[in-house]
Amino acid sequence: MSDLTEADRGQIIGLFKSGTTKTSISKTLGFPRTTVTRTIQNFLERKSLTTQPRSGRPKLLNFEHKQVLKRVVKQNNKKSAEQLKKLFNERTGLDVSTKTIRRNLHEINFFSRIPTSKPLLTDRQRENRLNWCIERKDWSIRKWKSVIWSDESRFTIFKNDGPGRVWRTPGTRFNIENMAPSVKHGVEV
Repeated sequence: MSDLTEADRGQIIGLFKSGTTKTSISKTLGFPRTTVTRTIQNFLERKSLTTQPRSGRPKLLNFEHKQVLKRVVKQNNKKSAEQLKKLFNERTGLDVSTKTIRRNLHEINFFSRIPTSKPLLTDRQRENRLNWCIERKDWSIRKWKSVIWSDESRFTIFKNDGPGRVWRTPGTRFNIENMAPSVKHGVEV
């Protein structure tokens, strides 16, 4: 019932007053029969189409706060939720919990993900790779089978180099700012 607009409620009451059955109203307007029944009962009891105020604690962050949070996470998308909370609290003067920050990030469609790894390349190296691919785009499978591929592995003993996290919206996995640069042989960048 909370999803109904005042116009939807007006349509339900109008059809009800014209003698249409609740089942027919439900089928005609596409609302569940229980929603139609509750709307009619509320109208008969209160003679009003408006929604009663709901109980419960109001949300701490309003639209403007969420816009600030969005700017904070876009500028610092590799920070933890705890670090984002501190930055948000500094900018707004609010004292919110990490859980509130995480929940509101999800509401504005930001989720913590492991970043996609990409080679750390210069523009010249990218151009060379593209040219290499273009030169071989018409190769047959037989020709590719004649290529010997070498594979290299590296091992880290003393430092944790596991993947970090990045806050991003769905569909932005391959945006440069959401990727983690990778280099061969553990060279620090």
